Amino acid sequence: MENIHDKAQAREKVGGNADLAKELLGLLLKELPTQKELINNAYTENNSNDFWEHVHKTHGSTAYCGVPALKDCAKQLEMAIKIDKSFPEMEAELTQLNKAIDDLLDIGETELNSDWS
Repeated sequence: MENIHDKAQAREKVGGNADLAKELLGLLLKELPTQKELINNAYTENNSNDFWEHVHKTHGSTAYCGVPALKDCAKQLEMAIKIDKSFPEMEAELTQLNKAIDDLLDIGETELNSDWS
């Protein structure tokens, strides 16, 4: 699976500090299950304020972690919200975001325990 995690990009985003990049990925991985649940609950409840808040937080959380697929999916869903798509119209973007979260969570522990040099 490509574009799930890019260590070089993560290190670059934090000025070459591999320890910091690894720490930020760890924090993201810890928060993602909760964020996923909050996003999906807000979607199910048609709660646009909470939906926006949690999607926006997830998008922001990807900035320094080298997770291009998740960042792109969160950005696409954020843009869909901004242009006022209805909840049913955003189902495809939400499905893609959920997949990107799941893909990252699937490899996250392995990535954290691998060589970051």
